[in-house]
Amino acid sequence: MSLFSKAQLRDYSFNADDRVFSAGMFQSLPEYQSFPDEYYHEYSRINRFGMFTLAGWSVMNIGTGVYFQSKTTLSALHYLWQGNVYWNVVNLGLASVSIVSSGMNKKHDYTFQQIIRKQHQTEKLFLLNTGLDVAYIFAGLYLNERAAQHDTDGKLAGYGTALMFQGSFLLLFDAAMYVAHRLHARHKLDPVIEKLNFIE
Repeated sequence: MSLFSKAQLRDYSFNADDRVFSAGMFQSLPEYQSFPDEYYHEYSRINRFGMFTLAGWSVMNIGTGVYFQSKTTLSALHYLWQGNVYWNVVNLGLASVSIVSSGMNKKHDYTFQQIIRKQHQTEKLFLLNTGLDVAYIFAGLYLNERAAQHDTDGKLAGYGTALMFQGSFLLLFDAAMYVAHRLHARHKLDPVIEKLNFIE
């Protein structure tokens, strides 16, 4: 049984592929008025946990990288630690911006339509990131291959190994973030959409 009459449904549009429909529909349902805020709260919690994890990983790699880089001579191992430092300075910057941004965005007033779009964009972002992570790993393999013929001081081998190491971590990280967001949507967002039971 549909939640809405045919007359009501004619006033709203829904695109199943894009998961986008009029936010006004939910605004007319008292039982769903708090849903966007509740959903976004958990969505933000997942993101913040992920960014704190990335920041922690970055700080650990910067600290160990600086220490061991100072303890090694110019060699593949030296450039491995150096590459880890450079890579994670960027990671720490990105994670910090995301954490600060989420902290400043505590007050929000998202519609149901915006929640769906935000969820969809986030899932696509982490899927895209996993593809980039694989590219980083292959770039590291390429540098190691080049090192066998053109590396005299170990720089190519060290940076290549750092790329593979950091790319592998980011692949696991981005895949885990995608799964966390997809499970959240599957348990909370998808059932609500199904309950709307649209008819043509």
